Amino acid sequence: MPMNDTSLSLERIIPATPEALFELWTDPAELVRWWAPDGYECLVDALDTRPGGRWRTSLRKAGSKPLSISGVYRACASFEVYLGMGRR
Repeated sequence: MPMNDTSLSLERIIPATPEALFELWTDPAELVRWWAPDGYECLVDALDTRPGGRWRTSLRKAGSKPLSISGVYRACASFEVYLGMGRR
């Protein structure tokens, strides 16, 4: 994907199988275990992994308003997940 001022590309090497990483991104029960930073709780409001499907998570810290993050799955196949993210 070419970079421009409205896109972000991140790469990271993680010592895990592609199948395990796929589960971490696509299973709500797994996503809530790692998505939130320390001191926050993650809530999965939507997680439709089909192309064009929407996802939305909320990060909540005690005593503050939740921060919602959402996007659209552009593709989700062969253990590769492509997300379109937006912040609300």
